[in-house]
Amino acid sequence: PDQDMLYAVAVKDLIRKMDRNYKVKTRNSTVEYTIKKLDPGGRYHIVIQLGNMSKEASLKINTVSLAAPDALKIISENDHILLFWKSLALKESQFNETRGYELHVFDSRTNTTSYLGNTTENVFKVSHLKAGHNYSFTVQARCLYSGQMCGEPATLLYSELGR
Repeated sequence: PDQDMLYAVAVKDLIRKMDRNYKVKTRNSTVEYTIKKLDPGGRYHIVIQLGNMSKEASLKINTVSLAAPDALKIISENDHILLFWKSLALKESQFNETRGYELHVFDSRTNTTSYLGNTTENVFKVSHLKAGHNYSFTVQARCLYSGQMCGEPATLLYSELGR
């Protein structure tokens, strides 16, 4: 074409229920546009529409979740254990320490998973563990928006009690 073509790009955040709209000009019928500030673990519906509304294309994308924390370790104390891990901010530029981490424990004897809590630290104290039980602890970036945007979990088995 002899003139710029105008496109409308709509980004619909399917989790937050928010829309962002952009206008893109191009000299040909190819649109290349980088959409920034997408959340890790997000779900989006993207609609690209020719300026005169005659043509439209759409796609749905899921962004990659935040990685699992590295170097999850357990230190046993007299009446409790301490879980330690490396900060996700060391390898994930999109992770802000104020988001924090959430922790869960799976007890294989009772076949139950429990929420332990959340923290903005890289250490967490766990008490009231029972001898003879095997536990699996998970640490992940704290879930946002009613548990829809979580980080990948780091898991560590603990079975030292009663030995």
